Amino acid sequence: MARRYIVTGLFMMALSATAAQAREAPAPPPQVQPCVVCHGANGHGTAPLFPNLAAQQLEYLTMQMELFRSGERPSHIMNTLVRTMTDKDIKIAVEYYANLPRCE
Repeated sequence: MARRYIVTGLFMMALSATAAQAREAPAPPPQVQPCVVCHGANGHGTAPLFPNLAAQQLEYLTMQMELFRSGERPSHIMNTLVRTMTDKDIKIAVEYYANLPRCE
């Protein structure tokens, strides 16, 4: 009987570990590395000044990146970083952040 509880307990521990790993954010692609400093790898801003990007609307993030790149939305840091990004780089970055779990 005790053996049954031990086996069940071990199974539940393994199941919990697997579920926790599934919730972890994937490793950011290289196009996201400059963003991680302020917006975090998990999309949670690293300081109150930096917005959370996790689970934001894909269209919204894309539009903001395009506005930063064109200079229509002024921000010295963002204008400088995004200016060198290609359309493909922006697509990869916004898809990464849009698909992360929402910040709590």
